[in-house]
Amino acid sequence: MENIDEEVEAERLRHVRALIEELLQEADVCGQVILAGRGGRFEHFTDVRASWCKLRLVEAPDGSTGVGIRSKREDYGGDVAQQKRELEWSVGTASGFATIGAQVSLSWLEAARQIDRATNATHSNTMRKDPRDKR
Repeated sequence: MENIDEEVEAERLRHVRALIEELLQEADVCGQVILAGRGGRFEHFTDVRASWCKLRLVEAPDGSTGVGIRSKREDYGGDVAQQKRELEWSVGTASGFATIGAQVSLSWLEAARQIDRATNATHSNTMRKDPRDKR
């Protein structure tokens, strides 16, 4: 079996993440992404930095991440219709991420359970490991 340098694999995933984040910014879209590498390495993130998106990821003191939404009338120069559109798009993004993410997660979970039973598989830690993280 091939030895896998966990740090090299983790860096490869971080590099791919950076490329995807850059592409999301260029395209002015939001994304919810899970990347998998060898040896149980994962990178996952949500990017809501599109110019029109009023969602914000908020980190709690315990390290968990929540979602907030913020829209100020003065940021729109009185264009209430544009503010309304962007709020609708933002709320739709939150709903879509939640609904699609849950549906996909349940499908993957059932598939993984069936595969695990059929193969008697055990798994390594699937947590993200990044030395730049504070936690």
